[in-house]
Amino acid sequence: MFQMLKLSLLSLALLGAPAFGATTATGTSPAPTPKIRIVADIAPVLAIVREVVGRHAKLGLLVPLRMTSHDFTLKPSSIQAIRRADLVIWMGPVATPGLAKLMRQSRFAAREITLNALPGTHLLPLRKTGIFNRNARANGSTYDPHSWLDPDNAIYWAKVIAARASRIDPIHRADYATGRDRLIDEINFTRARIQKRLTGRDLKPFVQYHDAFQYFEQAFGLHALGAATNITEETTSLGTIAKLQGALAKAPASCVFIPADKQADRANALVEMKGVTPRILDALGRNSLLSSLFYPALLKKLGDEYVACFSHR
Repeated sequence: MFQMLKLSLLSLALLGAPAFGATTATGTSPAPTPKIRIVADIAPVLAIVREVVGRHAKLGLLVPLRMTSHDFTLKPSSIQAIRRADLVIWMGPVATPGLAKLMRQSRFAAREITLNALPGTHLLPLRKTGIFNRNARANGSTYDPHSWLDPDNAIYWAKVIAARASRIDPIHRADYATGRDRLIDEINFTRARIQKRLTGRDLKPFVQYHDAFQYFEQAFGLHALGAATNITEETTSLGTIAKLQGALAKAPASCVFIPADKQADRANALVEMKGVTPRILDALGRNSLLSSLFYPALLKKLGDEYVACFSHR
């Protein structure tokens, strides 16, 4: 388990820390190998990066854990960190709109990775709020940006990050490959454990207050009844709430998953229904990533919440 990394804009100070070299057999200290400087927009992405690059990079987080990526706005400290970075890794303009204008500048084109724009990233269409069905899609062609909750995407990104880091810092190519492979093994191990815990359970009906978890649900064969909000509809209507209440009322026992942010207080009309169990899901891993910055810990925490929902009587 890794030591705690303070996940806030203060962590950008890591980008300015000196690297330390080893002492040679002759007692002289060679010039230290400069560490590559990498910034990521959100904590789940930084967790993937940290597993791959390990001690050979100075890492910075742009979006503090206390806020969502949708609410993030650039500050002078984050702009400076981006300009100094060898590599900027971010989800893209739908997930982190506050970075979009800066990252469109041509000077960043050669030293950024937009994860949701990569050809191998699995993207799902944004669903309409209300009751879900197989053909439900939001207006327009907007995709659901919460793709970091798909374990296969995380594995693909680990490979991309290792390859890019190796081009920037070929001396440590073998270490980046080792970090990549170790992370992939951990993701697959965690995924198998979650699947085992879910197999054979009575998967009671559930509703997402905010539709941010369809990647995780698709990965594990779970199906939400519907959702009250999404990234383009941050407020809900009485009509939508009524439809969700009707769906929940038909089930003798059900769950409502609410986000760990400002929307939680708005879900009372659903969570106060008879037979409904409220559970908190956090797509950014505010609790699971705070102490360890370990991507599989985020998957495990989400799995724990679903299992707790299905186990409640």
